Amino acid sequence: MSNSFAPRRRRRLVVAAAGLALASIASAFGATPAGAVNAPLTTTDGLGVRLDENAILGPALELIEDELQPYVNQKIYEGALANSVMDDPDWVQGTANVELSFDFVNAGVAGYPQGGLKVHADLQNIMMRFYRYGEWWQPECQFRVNPDNGYIDASAKVNTALLPAAPLQLNPITAYWDNSPTITKEIGNSLCYGYLFDEWWDGLWGSGTDVADQLETELNAQAQDLVNDLWADNVAPVITSLNEFGITFSQVKTDDHGLIVKATMNASAGLTVPGFPGAKNVTNTEDSGATSNVDNLLAARSEITVTVHPNVVNQFMNALNQGLNGNFAAPAIAGAAVETYLLPPGSRGFYDDNSWSVTHTVGVPYFTKPTGTGGRPQVQMPQSTFSFYNADYVFGLIPLAVFNGQVNTANLSTEVRASGKFGPYIASSAATLSGMTFDALSSDPDVVTWNPSPSGVLTYAKQSIDQFSDVFLTDWVSLAPISVGGLAINLCGGCTRFSGDQRYTEYFTVA
Repeated sequence: MSNSFAPRRRRRLVVAAAGLALASIASAFGATPAGAVNAPLTTTDGLGVRLDENAILGPALELIEDELQPYVNQKIYEGALANSVMDDPDWVQGTANVELSFDFVNAGVAGYPQGGLKVHADLQNIMMRFYRYGEWWQPECQFRVNPDNGYIDASAKVNTALLPAAPLQLNPITAYWDNSPTITKEIGNSLCYGYLFDEWWDGLWGSGTDVADQLETELNAQAQDLVNDLWADNVAPVITSLNEFGITFSQVKTDDHGLIVKATMNASAGLTVPGFPGAKNVTNTEDSGATSNVDNLLAARSEITVTVHPNVVNQFMNALNQGLNGNFAAPAIAGAAVETYLLPPGSRGFYDDNSWSVTHTVGVPYFTKPTGTGGRPQVQMPQSTFSFYNADYVFGLIPLAVFNGQVNTANLSTEVRASGKFGPYIASSAATLSGMTFDALSSDPDVVTWNPSPSGVLTYAKQSIDQFSDVFLTDWVSLAPISVGGLAINLCGGCTRFSGDQRYTEYFTVA
């Protein structure tokens, strides 16, 4: 470690402390870049979610069928046992195949002003078999009963009065059952017909607590579960992850192929960030400049779409920045590389290789602009300061080197976290620097002599961005569904973005 310029180091300690204090004050009071336009505090298209039928048809519907099939078989069997076509059978059988179909109803259809959905269950190949072993004076008899296929229709219409619960209200069940089934004698002679009962099927398909009623009730419950799960698993988690905002639903409807939800986000009362006390005033949030039409995005079909207006992202990051008092991140860094970068060869041996860190602070809140490929949001930090510390230099209290400038073009992306949830992160790979300068007045004389290039800060800026995403964004917000019918949801990295999409939009598929 150099032994010279001790007085200057003490002076820099005062200057550095004052600088950090001013940066914190500027952040707390909401400094704004020159010429900036503030984002509206109320964002009418703040959030959009589309749950398409493609996410439900296939594995999710098959899962419900698999759960229903044993129940249907059991009820057909119990009905045959309790309401036999013949007197005193020795055994009975009863089965039916259940096939489900699902469809969304376009808003505006009669009875569905905001749309809805329908679940249709076909009970195919209904079969009941009855066998009686006759005594020596009686014939052995076996009959097979085959009613026509039955069906049960369950439906629900959008009813926003039910919000914040699932805004889908079930309609009365409709069903068809064959009251004149075909009866075939499989074993026995004409005397077997004497064992047949008239009107025996009333206990199966009649009214009251019969087999048909039980099947209808069960499908109604399954439809209700499906309706509730669609909302609880795929819309509610997104809303909950943004509950720091004042959220009101501006639209809940269906089109021919999916459920569409839009919500207004209101930051007028400030935002409370988890882990930090008090609501943060985000009036000075930079406007993203995004102009995408959310209706066009939500009309485009995928399986699941979640889209957030970048202004909402900017407001959240503004509040987070205030909670951190302008401190962005402070990752530990590899000593040998940073010493080669900052120090002349004769000074490198005086510092502990394992005691280096870089502190990244910002003078104004970071924000997104649609500067990425196809207008994808990218994070910008226009007033960034990078201060390099080592514990062997004045006990790590003041920096050896300071750089000032702007961090640009870090992509706003989505990751799968260790918890299994999805969440936003800032990808460092595409980050760039502009206007970065070396602050000689705030740096050690040895570093000033060496005069490191400001472009070398990019490596450490990327490490700072990675730490910020891994620490401060982890589990604070998850902008994605959890499951559909108990099936896993995958982030669709290969899904094509809608042309002109400037929002924070991600697509998901059902496993």
